[in-house]
Amino acid sequence: MKTQLVYRDTGHIQNGFKTVITAGFAEFPLDAELPDEKKIISLTGFERNSANPELIATASLPLEVVDSWGHSENYQAYGIGDLVRQSIWNVPATRGSLQRFFRRTNVEPSQPGLVVMAFVGLTAFSPDDEIDEDNVFQFQSNGLVQVIEGRIGIEVKPDWGTAGFKEHMRGNAISALLRRCTWGFGDEPVGLMSEMALGINEKMDRFRDLKLADSISTDEWDEYHKLEKELQRHGLVSQYEQEEFVEFVKKRNERGLVFPSTHPVTRNQFMQSEEASTEIMREIMTSSFRP
Repeated sequence: MKTQLVYRDTGHIQNGFKTVITAGFAEFPLDAELPDEKKIISLTGFERNSANPELIATASLPLEVVDSWGHSENYQAYGIGDLVRQSIWNVPATRGSLQRFFRRTNVEPSQPGLVVMAFVGLTAFSPDDEIDEDNVFQFQSNGLVQVIEGRIGIEVKPDWGTAGFKEHMRGNAISALLRRCTWGFGDEPVGLMSEMALGINEKMDRFRDLKLADSISTDEWDEYHKLEKELQRHGLVSQYEQEEFVEFVKKRNERGLVFPSTHPVTRNQFMQSEEASTEIMREIMTSSFRP
């Protein structure tokens, strides 16, 4: 089993430790107790600083996620990157303590019988630790400990190229870390289409398909309105009230470039989608300015 992760320094010092956001993907056995929508605390070992991580050792079993008042909340409609702003994290007590919130994905695992979970969390570093924010580190499981294999694009999968996260993440939210197509345990680098829970993404995809359909049955109308009401509570469908957005999505769909948000997108698919999106936006802008 493998784990891939990247660091993002917040510059915040708490309890004498530097707070660093950690995001990535980790493999688990399908028949294990999966930490979906749960949190675990790991202990991370370093040779000298974060540029030279050595291992990750799990320190606790999956825990139910509760806020600072001890209340449970359903975070499935939250983007996983938004969770770093929620009061679900412990005050750091030791250097290298790594807290991670997990969410199931459909990213291809390195071998059959495994499932890939996305995670985001916080890590405690000493204030003078040097943080490598550029690279994706890959670890290989060795019993209960995960040992460093190297950096993606350098020691591991050199043909993928390096992530260059520090430059590409300027001005971007944490969700952009997992959406960037630099990850994966298969043959192609991938990124998430959406980092909400799979169940929410399935409903979003179904709502979109019904919204874009030329005609739907009475039962489908009932399904559409039920989904709309449910998703509105999470603020997830307001963009479909804008005619320009609906037109944009329809044109992408005509080009076969509306992908399921429940599955990752490859680097090639992402590039095709970006090129098509630019063309479509140009078409919409041109038509809107016609006398």
